[in-house]
Amino acid sequence: MRQVADMDLDRVPDPEGGVRLLVDMDEAARLVESGLEVTLVQAAPAGPLDPSLIMDDDAAQAWLDERLGGTEQGGQN
Repeated sequence: MRQVADMDLDRVPDPEGGVRLLVDMDEAARLVESGLEVTLVQAAPAGPLDPSLIMDDDAAQAWLDERLGGTEQGGQN
């Protein structure tokens, strides 16, 4: 996970608990060159996302709260 985080790639929820990324072919090649196993699940043309798929901050926070429920946040405010 650290390697993927360091590459600053867009992640999406995976229904099976794995890691799913939105990548282009260059990024997929970079992942393979880094020694990671890559499985392409679906190809999609480049273009703007359907606006209905974009979460606002409140929806994202609610999604996180639902999954992390009761986890206290640490760090500096």
